Amino acid sequence: MSNNGTYHYKFSGEILSDGSIRGNFTSDLPDLGRNPALQRHGFVSCPVEQRHCVSRSRQFDCKEVSTSRQQGWKEKAEPGRLPPLERRVFMSNSGNVTLAGKRAVVTGAGRGIGRSIALALAQAGANVAVTARTASELESLVAEIRAMERKSMTVACDVTSTEQVQHMAKTVLEGMGGIDILVNNAGNAGSHKFANHPDELWQRMLAVNLTSVYYVTKAFVPTFIEQRGGRIINIASIASRVGGQYIAAYTAAKHGVLGLTRALATELLPHNITVNAICPGYVNTPMTDASVSNIVARTGMDERKAREALEKTSPQHRLIEPDEIAAIAVFLAQDISKGITGQAINIDGGGVMS
Repeated sequence: MSNNGTYHYKFSGEILSDGSIRGNFTSDLPDLGRNPALQRHGFVSCPVEQRHCVSRSRQFDCKEVSTSRQQGWKEKAEPGRLPPLERRVFMSNSGNVTLAGKRAVVTGAGRGIGRSIALALAQAGANVAVTARTASELESLVAEIRAMERKSMTVACDVTSTEQVQHMAKTVLEGMGGIDILVNNAGNAGSHKFANHPDELWQRMLAVNLTSVYYVTKAFVPTFIEQRGGRIINIASIASRVGGQYIAAYTAAKHGVLGLTRALATELLPHNITVNAICPGYVNTPMTDASVSNIVARTGMDERKAREALEKTSPQHRLIEPDEIAAIAVFLAQDISKGITGQAINIDGGGVMS
């Protein structure tokens, strides 16, 4: 619990084949495991940092579960319905605000990893500007950030267009008063056998995954230098570290992101600017859903088996969750991480250990 009475808690899990729900409930509420309403739904008493739960019912009486000290859950879930099976961390006022007053920009923030990073930065105290190709994707995200009493703004931007990037940067810098943290997250995936590989796919993969990082970083670096400091975090991929079948263009682009990360880390070091890359494996996002659909379309494989095939690329036999990426991004954005630069941090369940 924070000094001002704020409690933090979340539920994440999955619906199993037998209809039960298994997951984790995490809270700093000391007596949570003794709450009778939660116990009736299968929450068991164990160390407060990680409460494992199994429920045989998909119905949670949220009015009953929500006590006066658990209003975050009540506000986010309708009575009689299971809260969404995804990360929900609720903070009010000044909880764990390690980034209080910092100004962040996240590209490709409309969904998936970008959305999770934007929310995590805001939860850590940062004011966050978010961009995506269409502003409509960002409306609910901005509302969530502002509900945390953080400043937020959105600018529609195609990061493959240098003109649009320059306009976005100018608008954000004027609206936010500067920048302390840049997260280059925008990207896309595409696959094709190298024989008869479409030139259009090659150009598109390099444009959205590599050239966009160059454009956006170039637009903000002068301000970082003027301010004598900043954090640049590039969302790369485990494909930045190793090759893979049918993803020549994507792999080349992501290797380029890692090379750019290291070059900029060296060049910007005298200006107190750190530059790092996060390299996830397959993540549980709409982009991976599209990859599954592509596998099904090209091979005729059952959708469930196609997803399992991607899960098995990790020694942990699972997809990485967006929140795992967000947690590392928040860590790299903090002052305590000032000694980390030019690094590529793998988050792939141990598939690549280098």
